[in-house]
Amino acid sequence: MKDRITSPALGELSKLGLSKAFLSFIHILDKALSPSWEFYIKPHLNGLRPDLVILNPYVGVSVFQFYEMPLEQIDFSARASKDSPPQLYLTQHGNRQEFPPKYNPIEKLFSFKREMVDLYCLRLKTSTAIKRITSGVVFPFNNYHEVILKFRHAIEHRTEIGRYPQSYPILCKEHLNKDSILKRPFLSSKSA
Repeated sequence: MKDRITSPALGELSKLGLSKAFLSFIHILDKALSPSWEFYIKPHLNGLRPDLVILNPYVGVSVFQFYEMPLEQIDFSARASKDSPPQLYLTQHGNRQEFPPKYNPIEKLFSFKREMVDLYCLRLKTSTAIKRITSGVVFPFNNYHEVILKFRHAIEHRTEIGRYPQSYPILCKEHLNKDSILKRPFLSSKSA
């Protein structure tokens, strides 16, 4: 059986100071996916640094950002805008502050996907490239409905999430097991 390509090697991950939840997610994917899927942990991609990129040269690429925020202790509000993503505000322990757009998990979905298409899929037609790239966020300690509620303003701004959820997966604690991962549309059609 072919060994999976990983960078760094799976045996080296314990030396990187990764959280238990993130390591667990990697191990779930390792058990769920065939060895033809390559894993790149914390890669540098032209100034971006997603937490995980999984790649199957015959199927596509999935980029994931991992969030271990204590959402139950945080209140998000937003200032809506027609032309740009809503500005999120974070209130924690009574202090309200702007939540920088570069840290907005929903906007990161789109920036990762856009960069992957622009940098690595130039020879493909844009519509073909977009179908081959999945960009997701993982909230290991929160349930799906809580995440959707907290980030509803940002999600409503990005209507693609509702139209193409398989391309923009939001994975939460109820999705983080082998059986559930394999049922997710973005991987079940790519498990080759």
